[in-house]
Amino acid sequence: MNLDIQIGDTILTGRFKNKRVIVKEFGTDAKGQPTINGRPMLNFRIQKLMPSKPEKKKKEVNIFDSKLRECVGRVIDKQIGRR
Repeated sequence: MNLDIQIGDTILTGRFKNKRVIVKEFGTDAKGQPTINGRPMLNFRIQKLMPSKPEKKKKEVNIFDSKLRECVGRVIDKQIGRR
């Protein structure tokens, strides 16, 4: 299995894989399993391979929203005035 990880890359570790850690060393543990910075190698996410966050869309201004609010406001004012 080939992974595109080099010393200096950032990986995400921790219980929820949300803590950034910079790779300093590669090694093996007592069982011969690969490790990164002394931790098991397969318990992380590679930040550079994750999809980037989508940009937030700007809220579109609908012309009819303001007109609708005006009309509803007038109707409510009329109803309150009749009481």
